Amino acid sequence: MSSPFESVKVDLPLPVSVNGKTAIQIWSAQSPVIKQCSLYATTAPVQAAVTDADAAVAALQGTETEIDQTRAKLAGLEKTRGTQLGVVHLKHDGVVAALNAASNNDPDVAKAWVGKTVARAKPPQVPAGTGAPVDPKFGIIKQHPGSTRASCTKEAGAVACLFQYGTDPNHPESWPAPIVVRGNTHTLRNQPIGQVLCARIAVVRHGSVQGAWSIVLQLTVR
Repeated sequence: MSSPFESVKVDLPLPVSVNGKTAIQIWSAQSPVIKQCSLYATTAPVQAAVTDADAAVAALQGTETEIDQTRAKLAGLEKTRGTQLGVVHLKHDGVVAALNAASNNDPDVAKAWVGKTVARAKPPQVPAGTGAPVDPKFGIIKQHPGSTRASCTKEAGAVACLFQYGTDPNHPESWPAPIVVRGNTHTLRNQPIGQVLCARIAVVRHGSVQGAWSIVLQLTVR
């Protein structure tokens, strides 16, 4: 039996350090327990306090949902931006090639286009290779859950790399369009934890010649 001087308090913890999602989970477990108590129906102050807490948690849940949706949209926009930037570089290379073809090695004509020229020795014309990339890799980024990185050996003279992702290893032709990258590495973020994800890589060499695809690489997102 408690002594007259002993303070007895309800154990209803909600640590200050928890994040929004955890706070929602904790209160979502506590609220039903309180409401099941036989005293709840006749204790107006508790009803009012619980109702206020339910409303606050509902508002927090709405904000958390909006944050998740915004992050997903941002990830999609960043992915699209990367693809579009790669396309811009490829198209820019096409403009340079067209200007050089129109100039036909005439320095005066070349200078007329943009007011300046680049003096350099003409490289020997070597047919662009069509082989698959060397040493293709696909792995998780441990310090960033939900993130993966695909890469291959960097090639001198490569214009870009294509990185294509999907979930069906047997039908890569059904995957979404590849991402064009001015480099030999690509990071994919905000993937569902536990999802099996596949990737393949191809190199675009001078003359906009796409080489063969690498083997299909596969991992489980962590």
